[in-house]
Order: sequence, then C-alpha cells, then structure tokens
Amino acid sequence: MCGIGAIINFQKGAPRVEQAELGWMLEVLVGRGPDGAGTWVSEKGMTGLANRRLATQDARLIANQPLFSHDGRIVAVLNGEIYNHSALRIELEGLGYRFKTRNDTEVLANGFHAWGRGILDRIEGQFAF
Repeated sequence: MCGIGAIINFQKGAPRVEQAELGWMLEVLVGRGPDGAGTWVSEKGMTGLANRRLATQDARLIANQPLFSHDGRIVAVLNGEIYNHSALRIELEGLGYRFKTRNDTEVLANGFHAWGRGILDRIEGQFAF
C-alpha cells in the first residue's frame, strides 16, 4: 500500500505549488507508506507530486518516488502494483532504455516515454498513477 497526491494548477497566473502543501499531503498519507516519501515540483511550479511508499520491490532510497524516465522528461508516482513490470522492463531494455531501480514506477515512466498513452494497453495490475 502506498499513497499518492498531486496539485495541478490549470489557471494562468495561479500561485506556485509549494513544498509545504506537498508536505501536508505526506503527513496525511503517512499510514499508507512508512518506508519512504518524496515530492517533486515542476520547474514552473504549476504541478506538484507527492508519494508515501511501502517498499515491496526495491527498498533502496534511490527507488523512492517520484521516479523519472531515463531522460528526466516523464515523472511518475504510483500506488499499487504493475504485475507485468518485469516483462515490460525487458521490452524497454530492448529498445535501449536503462533503469536505476527495480521499481515498477520507473517502468511506468519509461513506458510512457516509449509508448505514450499506449502504455495503458500494456500494463496489468492494480494501480493509480
């Protein structure tokens, strides 16, 4: 079990997403993920992501979310599990993608980079991202 949160400002001129807001989300979600936490705010400050983590696949700190695609363009948080992430990882490695973790969230980020929304037709499991 993990917990994810996001703030997305669609309105032009909206205030920047603040780390304090994401920190509040992490406090509320602490019971959903005692093994790690992370946040990310976009360069323009219009989007922020938060994650509380229960480490079931890769307990190393490097595997804390949010995780990024190989080139840093795609950022992802995931709650749940992608059951076929190992097979997708092998397919992505065949396309030249490299991974820093054994976490299914990194597979999601690189898969979205490779296949765009087509990743939704490929992933199997129980998840929200």
